[in-house]
Amino acid sequence: MFDRAIPPFLEGNLHAGIEAILAGLGLNFADIDRLCSHPGGAKVLTAMESALGLQTGTLDLERAVLREHGNMSAPTVLFVLQRLLERGLPKRTLMTALGPGFTLAALTLTRA
Repeated sequence: MFDRAIPPFLEGNLHAGIEAILAGLGLNFADIDRLCSHPGGAKVLTAMESALGLQTGTLDLERAVLREHGNMSAPTVLFVLQRLLERGLPKRTLMTALGPGFTLAALTLTRA
């Protein structure tokens, strides 16, 4: 069940969480060209954009996958990745997923 507290939690904590993950890789958020995120829901995507200082609509592929397929749990991010690959993978992409208990997982993809 989706908790209404998730979007406000993201707005207050996502940026710091992503920066901490990236710092461990010797990167910061400014080094990332595009996110490839698991679209947990429309309000989650809006909260992510807000938390990261992105323009509304930046996570367009995530919204399209959510609209067309719904939240299919963990594999949903792979549908976003497929669309991103079709569009053309940016130089550096950060793939993110949100999980239970509140967890944030991320990995970087670098175009060869």
